[in-house]
Amino acid sequence: MSCEECQQNLQAALDGELDAATRSIHEQHLASCPACQQAQAELLGVRRLVRAHASRHTAPATLRLRVVSDIARAAPAAPVAPAAAPRSSLERLFGHLQRWPWAGINLGVATTASVAFAVVLSLYMQIPSEQERTDQEIVATHFRSLQVDHLADVVSTDKHTVKPWFSGKLDFSPPVLDLSDQGFALIGGRLDYFDQHAAAAMVYRHDKHLINLFVWPDQVARSSKLRSIHGFQLLRWSDGEMAYAAISDLNGSELRQFQQLLVGRVSRGN
Repeated sequence: MSCEECQQNLQAALDGELDAATRSIHEQHLASCPACQQAQAELLGVRRLVRAHASRHTAPATLRLRVVSDIARAAPAAPVAPAAAPRSSLERLFGHLQRWPWAGINLGVATTASVAFAVVLSLYMQIPSEQERTDQEIVATHFRSLQVDHLADVVSTDKHTVKPWFSGKLDFSPPVLDLSDQGFALIGGRLDYFDQHAAAAMVYRHDKHLINLFVWPDQVARSSKLRSIHGFQLLRWSDGEMAYAAISDLNGSELRQFQQLLVGRVSRGN
C-alpha cells in the first residue's frame, strides 16, 4: 500500500469501515511509515478539537416516529385479503416498505435507508438560527483573540488613544469607555468582522479575566440575553443605535455588572 492510499483510508480506518484484508495491509503500512503516522495523529487532533468545540444537536425521538409515520402514509395502500390474519402496526409498516420501488432490496437495507433519511431530515431541521450562528462566530472570534499577539491592534489604557484609532477604519464611531475605576480596565482595541459586518472590539481586564466587547451598528433595540457557550459567558444587547456583545470566562453576574456600568456610562455620554 502506498502512502497516498494509506492516507486516503485513514478516515475509514478510524471509523472501522475497512474490510479485513484492506485493514491488515493498511495497519502494516502505518506501522512502518512515520509520514502516515503523523497524518493519522493530525486527523485525530482535528477530531478532538471538533468534539471539544463544535456544536452538537441531538434529534428528538419524536422526529423518527414522525418520519416513519409519514413513510407509512405515503406508501401504496395494501390490497385487502379477506382471510388474512390481523397484523401489528409494525408488520404493516414493513409490508409497506417491501412494496416500495426498492422491492428488490432486502428489508434491512430499506430500513437503513429510512433511518438515514430521518437523520438527514433531523440535521436539516436543526440548522442553527441566524442569532445562534452569530453567537458561534463571536465565541470563535473571542477564542482566536486569546491566541498570541491577536488580542489588540492598538494597546492602550487611554480611551483618548483607542477611540481615535478606530477613526477612518469603521463607518461608525464606537463608544470607548474607561471603567478602570470600577475594576474593569481598558487595555486596547482592534477591528473584527463577523456576521457579514465589521465590528469594533474593545478589550478589558477584570482581575485575571479578559473581556472582549464587540460593538456594531444596530437600529433595533433588544433586551439583554446571557448565554453560556463552550465555557464562556456571552451577553448580548442593543440600544437602538449600537449592538453590543460582551464575552469572557467571568461568571454571569460579573459580566452583567460590566454591562450595567457600560450602559450607565453610555447613557451619560461619557
